[in-house]
Order: sequence, then C-alpha cells, then structure tokens
Amino acid sequence: MLRRSSYLRPSPCREAGFTLIEILSVLVIIGVMSAVVVLAIPAPKSALETQSAKLTSQLNALAQDGIIAGQAVGFGVSDVGYTLYQYEREDWVIVHDGEWQESYRLRLKRDEKTLEVPEETAPVFIFSPIGVSPRFSLSLSNGDEDYIIETGHHGGIFWRKAS
Repeated sequence: MLRRSSYLRPSPCREAGFTLIEILSVLVIIGVMSAVVVLAIPAPKSALETQSAKLTSQLNALAQDGIIAGQAVGFGVSDVGYTLYQYEREDWVIVHDGEWQESYRLRLKRDEKTLEVPEETAPVFIFSPIGVSPRFSLSLSNGDEDYIIETGHHGGIFWRKAS
C-alpha cells in the first residue's frame, strides 16, 4: 500500500496569511497614495499674499455694493492702514478699517503717476455707482516679496505677484 507523503498536502497554516508579494503591493499602493496627498496640499500663503487677496476681495465687494445701492464708495490708504468708505447723506462713512504690518512698504499710483502715500486715510479713490472705477495700483512689499493690487481694463480689481 502506498502512503501519501505529508508534504504533498497543504498544511492549514500555510493557507492563512499573506504572501510577501501581496504585502509589498499594498505598501507600494499606500506610498503612492500618500505622495499624491502630500503633493496636493498647497504651500502655506504668506501674510502679504493673504493681505493682498483679502483687500482685493473687499474692494471688489465694496464696488459691487456701491453699484447695487446706487451710492458712491471710496477707498483710502495711509502708511499704517486702509479704510473703505460709503457716501451717505453728504458725508463719508467708514465701512471697514484695516492695518498694514509694520514691515510693509507701499507704493501708490493713479493713472500711471506715483502718488505720495498720505499720513491719514481719506477717500482717495472713488468708485461711482454706475460702475466706473478709477485706474490705480497699490504695491505692497515686505522686502521678500511684492504684490500689486490694481484695476483692470474691465473695471474689476485684481492682485498679482510682482515679477
């Protein structure tokens, strides 16, 4: 009578578990997915970039609010900050105040002419209720980077990194 060898039948412990190839495949997939996630996370924005984007949004919203309300609105800057205004009952009313960081340097232009930055804020740029925007640019710099907030040809306000 022939005896069957024990090595021909699979042992129950060999079937339970993963092979080295399966484990390595899972590790490669996890590594690739981790790399995709890490590369998709945006780099943190600088305070100057955040300030430029925020001010641009506020100016566009102010100009649109002026059109909707049928009122003139204004924007003023100084060495220490900026102010957004709304013209009500023959007087300028402050809508919002903001401050610059001490390290910021400003350069102000209107119709391509450099203006001196005033010591106190007052409505320097007036947005009419019919959608006409003054042509201006405001350069913000902190020594490491420069951003420019300016009006475009279509009347909107946008910001960009200076080249």
